[in-house]
Amino acid sequence: MPENTNIIFFDEYKKLDKLCSEMYGKNSGGVTCYLNDMMAVPVMQRNRIPEWNQTYDRLRELRHIRNQMAHGEGSFEDYPCSEEDVLWLFEFRSKIMHISDPLAVYRRQTEESMHATRIKEDFPRAVDQWQTEESMHATRAKEDFLRAVDQSQTEGNVTDHQRMKMDNVEVIDQEENDSFEKKHSMLKEIAVFGLIVLIVAVAVLIFGNVYMKYFLIS
Repeated sequence: MPENTNIIFFDEYKKLDKLCSEMYGKNSGGVTCYLNDMMAVPVMQRNRIPEWNQTYDRLRELRHIRNQMAHGEGSFEDYPCSEEDVLWLFEFRSKIMHISDPLAVYRRQTEESMHATRIKEDFPRAVDQWQTEESMHATRAKEDFLRAVDQSQTEGNVTDHQRMKMDNVEVIDQEENDSFEKKHSMLKEIAVFGLIVLIVAVAVLIFGNVYMKYFLIS
């Protein structure tokens, strides 16, 4: 196997490990952290993501080859490595950079599931809140209507009372006027009758004096 293929493989693995280390905020061991995270995902959820198991097995295998190259005895030529391995490391690093690797897909699905769950939980609360607000609004509207009716009735009662009071005053004034006119009419009748009596009395006196003088002279 050409020595330069193993060198390229080692260099490509180093780039992948550096990228993963930066993801986890570490100086090295990024690939191992990635594999540990894959192992921590429940089996049921792993099976929902295509190529999860194949990716884990292949990455674990290539890590072993790299560790043998770095810490084993002999030279790079002693370890099995192919151009296909180099290409796989390159493509996997590209997937991580484009957020299409298995862990990224898992996290995205988890976030979407949590978001859907929150929406499902928030919807009944939103409906309850809307119903509560509608009920409160209806209650306030009913209370305002009843207050308006009471106020209208009160104002109507006050108006009726004032109208009745004014009518009573007018009736009393009319009765007083009628009584005064009756008294005045009676006084006029008495005065006229007295005047007539006086005139008759004066006429009788005058007639009597004339009659007596006439007979006395005769």
